[in-house]
Amino acid sequence: IDLTIDRLVVSDGSTDNEVTKFTVHWEKCSICHQLYQHELALNLANSLLLFIDEKNPEKSLLDQMRYIDALRIKIDAFGTLDCRNNSDLRAEGKQTAYIFLSMAQQMKRQDFQ
Repeated sequence: IDLTIDRLVVSDGSTDNEVTKFTVHWEKCSICHQLYQHELALNLANSLLLFIDEKNPEKSLLDQMRYIDALRIKIDAFGTLDCRNNSDLRAEGKQTAYIFLSMAQQMKRQDFQ
């Protein structure tokens, strides 16, 4: 990973912009460009995570970045839901955040080795 001119460049030559382009349609409407909200946002984030798992089992660095971005989208979806009275949603949100942080730490360790 190399930071050049405010752009993340992965060792295989792909950029952070490619990660964003990959996930944008699961995050916001391609017609009105508004972010999806509530259960729709959560369902789309879950389907994106499944899609990445099924289509990219080798988990290259770019795949890991896509997965982390999908987790971010899922975490954002929890922000649009009322989780105060739903312990299952709160638990799922905490688990998603834990996975996000764990993967970020793992990628950081890989980068410095």
